[in-house]
Amino acid sequence: MKKDQLFGRVSDEEAARIADEYPTGDIKHRDRIFREIERRVEDTSASVDEVSGVESYRSRIWGKVLSAAAVFVLVAGAAAGGGYLLLRNGRAGVPVAEFSEISSSVTEVETTEEDTTEEDTTEEQLTKEDLIAKIKNRDYDAYDQLSIKYHTTVNSGASCEHSEARRDRITGNESLIKVWTHTAEYYKDLDDEIIAESGGIDKLAETITKNEMFMYKDLYICVYSDTSSPGPDQYEAFDRSRCDFDKPNIFCDLYSEYIINDDLDNFEVQDITTNVEFIGRDCTQLVMTSDYVLPPAYKDAPITDPSPAKDVTGQGVQKQTLTLTVDNETGFILAAKLVYGENYEEFTVEEILFNEDAALPEDAGYIKNRIAGCIPNCEETAAYDLSQLDE
Repeated sequence: MKKDQLFGRVSDEEAARIADEYPTGDIKHRDRIFREIERRVEDTSASVDEVSGVESYRSRIWGKVLSAAAVFVLVAGAAAGGGYLLLRNGRAGVPVAEFSEISSSVTEVETTEEDTTEEDTTEEQLTKEDLIAKIKNRDYDAYDQLSIKYHTTVNSGASCEHSEARRDRITGNESLIKVWTHTAEYYKDLDDEIIAESGGIDKLAETITKNEMFMYKDLYICVYSDTSSPGPDQYEAFDRSRCDFDKPNIFCDLYSEYIINDDLDNFEVQDITTNVEFIGRDCTQLVMTSDYVLPPAYKDAPITDPSPAKDVTGQGVQKQTLTLTVDNETGFILAAKLVYGENYEEFTVEEILFNEDAALPEDAGYIKNRIAGCIPNCEETAAYDLSQLDE
């Protein structure tokens, strides 16, 4: 099939016309939001030299998770309802919202001497090192198909992500659907002018932002929708090799993966609870703690050269507690809660399905129908060859 057969051949002039006819929002408004994002990201990216006995300051885990997704929203030209809310700087002092402890979703299985099996006894004998090794040896490739529904709560309940990741190892296709919602508290530090231009804080709090990402054959396609933006949804398309969301696979974006890859070694196991049931699976719960050097922003200090040791002096250390619920069979983290000061972040798997029970990634027909009513977000997308969807 010839290039652009799906949408017709699009010339540079036609692509430019599309861009002019379907703007992604007020450019001045969008650029001001983008500059604010850059400023806040720079503030949170500062690092300090290691201090004896404590973990050096690094941006909180949630910032890494949401920043990865934010790049696509920014490319789409999302306004305050999209790009800004994915990258807002977390800071101490955010009022704690009502939330349920992970433990409320976890039921410890009662056992007696009569019903304790040999397998239960073996599980109780696992050491801390065994459990950490089980987590680190998790293997998503062990399943031909795998789908996971989950939600992540950050900013102490002010921001939530509801997502579903699907992977078909046989075809190589993957999909990741992300939906973001936020409370009014989330927007309180946003520039007053931006709030006014967006219709007010209450209006912003009603915004639902959604990214539907499809990794199909050699294609990466993302559909952006924002309830605060009038007009058709937008889509982006480019070579899958340029997409970070499936390196090594779609599950690399889970909050739990950032914990394992970046922060797990900084925590010490304080308590282990065996014979725990969570979403119908046999699990083990770990409680871990670490000390965390507060960044300069927490003491209202200016961001300066982070290299000299003097910049570290007097910043203070904050205790953080990480609770993990680990699937005994797979080593997957099914729930995680990070508490630091009066703030918290939480990750919970709502459903996990394997092989023939798993939900499969969307097929070519679904993707074509989904983008049929959308507009390309840029000239590159307008001219991109989507013929693989017709093969």
